[in-house]
Amino acid sequence: MKYSIYGIVASAVLALASCEDAFEDNTGNVGIYDEADAVYTSSETYTVTTRSLPLDSVISSTTKSYFGEAYDPTTGVNVRAEFLSLYHTFENYRLPDTTLITSRLGDSLVCDSVVLRLYFNNYYGSDANPLKMAVYELDTLNVVREDSIYYSTIKLDEYRNPKRKDNQGNITPLIEKSFTATDYTVSEVRRANASYYKNVHIFMPRDYGTHLLRLIAKNPHYTRDSYQFAHHVCPGFYFSLMSGTGTILVVDVSTLDIFFKHISSAKEEVGLVRFSATPEVVQSTRITNTGVEAKAPVDAESKQPLAPTENATYVMAPAGIATEMTLPVDEIFAGHETDSISRANITLTRYNPKEESMFEAPTTLLMLRKSQQKVFFEKGKVPDDITSFAASFTAASNTYTFTNIGRLISYLYRTKQQVMRQNGWSSDEYNTNNPDWNKVVLSAVTMTKNKNTGSVVVVRPDFALSSAALVGGTQPLKMQVLYSSKAK
Repeated sequence: MKYSIYGIVASAVLALASCEDAFEDNTGNVGIYDEADAVYTSSETYTVTTRSLPLDSVISSTTKSYFGEAYDPTTGVNVRAEFLSLYHTFENYRLPDTTLITSRLGDSLVCDSVVLRLYFNNYYGSDANPLKMAVYELDTLNVVREDSIYYSTIKLDEYRNPKRKDNQGNITPLIEKSFTATDYTVSEVRRANASYYKNVHIFMPRDYGTHLLRLIAKNPHYTRDSYQFAHHVCPGFYFSLMSGTGTILVVDVSTLDIFFKHISSAKEEVGLVRFSATPEVVQSTRITNTGVEAKAPVDAESKQPLAPTENATYVMAPAGIATEMTLPVDEIFAGHETDSISRANITLTRYNPKEESMFEAPTTLLMLRKSQQKVFFEKGKVPDDITSFAASFTAASNTYTFTNIGRLISYLYRTKQQVMRQNGWSSDEYNTNNPDWNKVVLSAVTMTKNKNTGSVVVVRPDFALSSAALVGGTQPLKMQVLYSSKAK
């Protein structure tokens, strides 16, 4: 049932709202009005349908890496995270005078030890669950590229060094490591110290560190920059989960430290050369979600989402589930072809979880046209409040509110009318040729803002564990639309 409210309002009140439609428009159907005119307004409510949409992958370009496995009881989805990382060297880095290095075997340099450390402040799940990882060396002839786009489905094993094989021809890891998020080999007093940085320390084979040290000493230009280092010395590592569940680490940075002794100020001291995995180099997390089909089922042949069977849709990160929304654009403009949409609001309400979970509500949802899901992130776009919008979670009301998507609705309608005229199509023909024209997708994202201006500068798919069951599915949502037109 549609409810309408009518009234005469001075244009000064709605001037700003009307100006929201003042972007490029080749149709001439919907205008904005001079402030001297009065406007006639009406408000109507429409039905919006939603369904869950599985996300096969998202761009995996994050400043953090994720490792471990966890289960989301709300969706029944199990998330597995592994990652690879390149390592950064300072430009024109040089070893100390190699003639002063005393760690030697005969005349040849050796390292005393080599340690990988994964530093983290945060983790999901229990700090006592045992995890086991395998660390593989990557291939210098197949290095992940900084100018390429990698997705969360990246096949990390394809980047392993093929020369490290056992007698059966299987690529073997450099080392295996069992650990828990809390390092019980470190004293409780030390762990409680404010300066302590939680980390997983992995003692690598000494001969591997010696190999790297000799390469650097013999070829100083290999540490001229990170590109030379990755292609000639250390292309990075793949951290593979062998076993364990119930914990996912959020790795801030990792370091590769090679230790040796050398003479300094006439004394023998311990020195080290350190390389770090930082945002300056590629880090890519692979996400494997199992159980998504139960909450976001798709047709086996068409791979299209099926009609909802429950009164909820889902948003889950990382790379799990989005909510697809169908906007009733034709219905909104039926009888309002010459009107302007001043405001169109829609609110999504989150169901309270039935049980405690490490998966929290997504902080921010991004609304995009379905056809722009990949392009938006690949081109580094930010919400423009015309065809893309962001809404933050409001804990007090348990909601995400998109306060005005009127410009998007107008954009979709105008585009349709223009293409219909150009091709001589009917409305049904346009819909057939553009089945997703009025569909948008809501997914979890993180946004980085300029500290001075507050404007959004970077938007990325969210890799933090988050999940929300939203009212919708078999229970349609309501959207209120406010129109304005010249006084009658």
